[in-house]
Amino acid sequence: MEKMKAIAVTAKKHVELINQEMPVPGAYEVLVKVQTSMLCTWEQRIFSQVMPVSLPFIGGHEFAGIITAIGASVDEKAFPIGAKCTGSYIYRCGVCDACRRGDDTHCIHKKSQAYKFGKNGLAEYTTINYQNVFVFPDNVPFERIMFTEPLACVISAHDKFKIELGDEVVIQGAGIMGLMHAYIAKLEGARVSIADLDETRRNLALKLGVCDRAINPITDDIAALVQETIGKRGFDIVINTTAVPKSIEQSIDMCAPGGTFLMFGKVFPNQPVPININKVQDASIKIVGTMSGDIYSFERARKLLSTGRICPEEAGLLSGMYSREDAQIAYEQAILPVTFRVGIDFRK
Repeated sequence: MEKMKAIAVTAKKHVELINQEMPVPGAYEVLVKVQTSMLCTWEQRIFSQVMPVSLPFIGGHEFAGIITAIGASVDEKAFPIGAKCTGSYIYRCGVCDACRRGDDTHCIHKKSQAYKFGKNGLAEYTTINYQNVFVFPDNVPFERIMFTEPLACVISAHDKFKIELGDEVVIQGAGIMGLMHAYIAKLEGARVSIADLDETRRNLALKLGVCDRAINPITDDIAALVQETIGKRGFDIVINTTAVPKSIEQSIDMCAPGGTFLMFGKVFPNQPVPININKVQDASIKIVGTMSGDIYSFERARKLLSTGRICPEEAGLLSGMYSREDAQIAYEQAILPVTFRVGIDFRK
């Protein structure tokens, strides 16, 4: 079998460039030559062993590449050789109750290829079921295409509540996911506030025009600010992108009567979070969770990125690109709190 290079986490905070067998596409699969791939929070947690999994581990679900071969049952007109693309590694059956009601993130047969050793985007080649492949125009850079998966996760989250025109939305955290939530909330017609301890990130959010105000959640009196600036007893939508239990507790208190609190992401290690459950009941507050992007959200993310409505790589959300030989440095940079996304360039 032909060999290829892949980047594997082999021990805590240690990665190696290893050889493994090059995948061969099945009848309904597409073979993609990976060009670029980002290090998601998920890969970062595995690298740091905050989220232990069996090692060695090859991640890479935020990737971009070129179609180089297709299976016998794949339509070449829809998936032409040489086309730029990305894809979703999550298998969805399409026939269970969740899939047929349009909620394929909760498919009862759902399983993630991203957990399978050697099947991911941090390698020279990867295979994906054609139904999960998304083709991009030639003029869209790979550095933008690889943002499809995280943007799809954000769009899928927004499907779980409705932002009305002029709604007041606050986002806890101005990291990459917080800023993409801000982009989508703005497109949906909201007035957006972003709360973050880091002044540089608050200033970037204001510079990008994705928020109307930037808040320091420690030094600013958010309750007074809400009352004074929007004349309400809270925000219509509160989105938490942090892993800090205190910010989750604070987020509930920031909700207006009838408002919605969205928990985006995970808390590691998992621990109980105290909330004012009486306020939830008295004020009819909705608490919403979210996980992964569905096929529909991937397609909308593809459109936004293809048309340039959102260009994360130009907005400073890509903190650096490293060659595969410098993957150790890339991972070390990715886990720093000052970075957004760090990418691997397989073209180097």
